[in-house]
Amino acid sequence: MRTTRDEDSYKHLQTSLEVFKMLEEKVDKFDYDFQKKCVENRDFESLELYVMKLLMGQI
Repeated sequence: MRTTRDEDSYKHLQTSLEVFKMLEEKVDKFDYDFQKKCVENRDFESLELYVMKLLMGQI
């Protein structure tokens, strides 16, 4: 059981919601055509780099 103060008891939910919204933005930007081409060409290195750049804000 956590020992969080009462006034901070919902902070975890707020943080989780914020992270969810940030990830949702990444999903909206995801290039599914590029993913399909990478899978067809078995070019998983390029796909991995694309995902990492997307998650790290480089795209």
